[in-house]
Amino acid sequence: MRAPRNSAKGTSGQSFVKGQFEELGWGAIPNLEHDVGTDLFVMARDARRFDLGALVGAQVKNWALEFDAPATYEGREGWWYADDEEHFDYWTTHRVPHILVFYDKDAKVSYWVHIVEDAVISTGKGRKVFIPKTQTVDLDHLEALLKVALSSSTGKTWEGSAWTPGQEIPNSSQLRYALLAPRLIAPHGNASTDTVTAAQAVALVSSVRLFEVHRHYKEKQLLLDPKVSAADDDFEWRLYAALLTWVEKGERAALEELITAEATPEQRAAIAVINASALFEDGKVRSAIKLLERSLEERDDYNPVDHAWLRLHLARNLLLDGSLRRARSIALEVAMIGQTAPEDPTARFLSGTAADMLFTLSGWAATDLEQMIKARDNAASWWRGQKMSVGLGKHLENAFKTWANDKSITIGGSDETWTNIRAAMLISSFGGDTSSWRYEACQLARHMLMTSREVGSVSSALELFLLAGSKSDIKHAVTRLLDIGPVVALVNVAEHVDLRRSTRDSLHADLELLGLAGKVLPMAVADRAARMLLSELADPGRRIKRLRPSNPHYEEPLALALARTFVACSKEIQAEVRSWVCSLPPVGDELIARGYALLVRNVRDLDWSEAELNKLRARPGGDAAVLASAIEALLAGRDLELRAGLIDRIAQGDTSALASWGNVTELPERAASGMIESSAKALRSIIDSAHKGMYGYGSSNDALHTLVLLNLWHPAAADWDVCVAAISDEQSSPDHLASGINLLIRLAEKIPDAVHEQLREPLARLASRTPDPTHNMGFFSRADIRGDALLLLNLISPDEASDNTVSELLSGAPDQIRAGIRLIAMRREPSQLGALAALSTHSDLEIRSAVAGALAEWVALDVAGEQSHRLLTQLLSEPGVELATRVSRTLFQTGRSASAEVLANELASHPSAVVRAHVIELRRAWDRDEAEDVGG
Repeated sequence: MRAPRNSAKGTSGQSFVKGQFEELGWGAIPNLEHDVGTDLFVMARDARRFDLGALVGAQVKNWALEFDAPATYEGREGWWYADDEEHFDYWTTHRVPHILVFYDKDAKVSYWVHIVEDAVISTGKGRKVFIPKTQTVDLDHLEALLKVALSSSTGKTWEGSAWTPGQEIPNSSQLRYALLAPRLIAPHGNASTDTVTAAQAVALVSSVRLFEVHRHYKEKQLLLDPKVSAADDDFEWRLYAALLTWVEKGERAALEELITAEATPEQRAAIAVINASALFEDGKVRSAIKLLERSLEERDDYNPVDHAWLRLHLARNLLLDGSLRRARSIALEVAMIGQTAPEDPTARFLSGTAADMLFTLSGWAATDLEQMIKARDNAASWWRGQKMSVGLGKHLENAFKTWANDKSITIGGSDETWTNIRAAMLISSFGGDTSSWRYEACQLARHMLMTSREVGSVSSALELFLLAGSKSDIKHAVTRLLDIGPVVALVNVAEHVDLRRSTRDSLHADLELLGLAGKVLPMAVADRAARMLLSELADPGRRIKRLRPSNPHYEEPLALALARTFVACSKEIQAEVRSWVCSLPPVGDELIARGYALLVRNVRDLDWSEAELNKLRARPGGDAAVLASAIEALLAGRDLELRAGLIDRIAQGDTSALASWGNVTELPERAASGMIESSAKALRSIIDSAHKGMYGYGSSNDALHTLVLLNLWHPAAADWDVCVAAISDEQSSPDHLASGINLLIRLAEKIPDAVHEQLREPLARLASRTPDPTHNMGFFSRADIRGDALLLLNLISPDEASDNTVSELLSGAPDQIRAGIRLIAMRREPSQLGALAALSTHSDLEIRSAVAGALAEWVALDVAGEQSHRLLTQLLSEPGVELATRVSRTLFQTGRSASAEVLANELASHPSAVVRAHVIELRRAWDRDEAEDVGG
């Protein structure tokens, strides 16, 4: 008996399509007996043949192509399939997602489309759907088919889960949950539990509930003692012991030993992730890459979520090491895991992290910002966020108690800010979430710096900033630590900075720390840093090409760091640096040239040999102005011909030539007269602009300073009228006046008597005028010059500043207090030592610095004798460097004395290379002055 033609067609098509899915590794089951619109049920599996617990229904049509009716829809070739509404309702409302498959029996190719409401179009009598020719059942479209299979899952609700820890979680997933969603595994803090499992113990550690761990093993479960659990036969208890040791002590040895131990796939995945996280926090991303690659290559029995977990960590470290393309490829794969295992909150957490990584790599050019945001919005991220919220809340609570002067003590209390933020960091690190870890690490580092000045704690905080790549935090922290200490923490961290180990994130932060801490580095550490910087400068593009950081500007911070570190280097290394500078090709980039210019200025003039100067003279053109000016200023001091050539330029108003000239007292009158005329014209222009409401900033507004300087030293050509006009004009910006007024203070004895009378009234007005908070210059704050104005007024008219005036200054704003300190210093009355002593403990560093300067002046001039010296010594015992720097600068103005010699000797061994250099220059200046006096 012969079978019907159509029956053979139907079953042969179904059989062929079934085989195609089986070639993908999927399981396909014919639905012959109960077919009402579904020919096959297909069980989805991933590329590694792990079953995903997801079904796809397939309706196969293998005669449609015989109709020979190809079509084009929205620019795509394919075919339309039409049917009644009943069939389409069946497919679109079925709990199992359905696809329609067109089987081409001649080409042996199957084309498919996912039947969803958005794809179905009404025909008036029924409905139709378009099957694109580009969508085939094969490996090239496996990912698209997986999306169809996983499209109907709704996931699980986890509210209330903290009260039933681990109850609904398979044993094979408990370790992963313990590390990424510990609240689902760890016993609740208020629950009474006699014993905990190894997975629960791991969850307690990743939650940084260490107090509970230690209390529990002493009271109820000895196995929680890491000494006991480390020797246990159970791998997971040994894992717990190793994890606890790392979290508490930072020791990785026990974790590394477990890598080669016999374990199940899920245990191997967990220990590989923990080790990779520990290596990441040690800045050893390449070691982490090798570990993860080895773990993935040697065994391929990890379940889909664990496999994605390991792959995400690999992508994370590849990204930090500059392998962006490979990291992106892996992240694209991992991003699917949240759909593959939608009921697993750890899978959705990993998926969100991968989505964020893709966004990081693509930036605002990412095609689907909405999907990234949705992926990041998952339960495990919320739970981690709770830890951060509690930690930051505790920090704010304690800050308020400090503000309120609350002296109460919590018995048995711990640093809950540290434990909660550290827990969030661990979860982020175990989840491969670098961006969240960076934020959390910076918050923890800030907390540590704000609550402790212990060297170890400060060093750890700086290391966190470096790992997080927070250049701005490093800048603020190092600047502050240079002021208040402990400086030794800067040295501890700087000596371990190695740019060859820097990551894509940490590179610029590492450089910032090296540069800013340069002046306090011991000679050996500074030499090591300088050699490393010179090596990098030999080919700055090499590091950028390998790491591809978001900020590609590398030579500029390298040059700046070298300039800042130079002063602390040995004579041998300084000679190497000078030789290297002389061989530099032209530097046309203004930003890069700025660092080199600073380096040239940081080398003492006398240290340049004639051979080196000749190389600088022979430099071809092409240097940016800032570097060309620095080299010109250097050469002008030793080259009479060049120096003579500056005169005409200065006479024409060239301020860069004036800067290169140096000592204006040696300036010929012709040049001084021309520069005074030019500066006066520039100052009038600034006054006119101020009346129009236009205020500039930068060196172009230093006209008053330049004019005052030349007026004082070249009185025959002086133009004081415009100076007085600028100081008198109510529209003049305090920012444009501050530098000039400060110079008048320092050289007050040279101001002509006639000018005294002209300045009295405008200075009195400035001294009494409160800065207008509404009158600002965009992003730039305005200087408060009330104190300086009153100080200058007192210098030209000593009767103006009464004791009451000084008292008012000392109770005013910081700028006014500093002016009051200057007045006290200039009066040189020993009875005022008590006021300086009181101000020496002020919280404002600049005020303490002003006191240090005043005391240095008194010590050098033997005012208040041993008492002023004792108070200054006490002030200099602070662990920062700012006060000593202020004192060393002050000594240049006081002249040589026995007491000044003693003070200089005390500063000669100061940790700051800048202070030590000041002492050397100071002694040379004293010797030179004495030689000139003898010669005279």
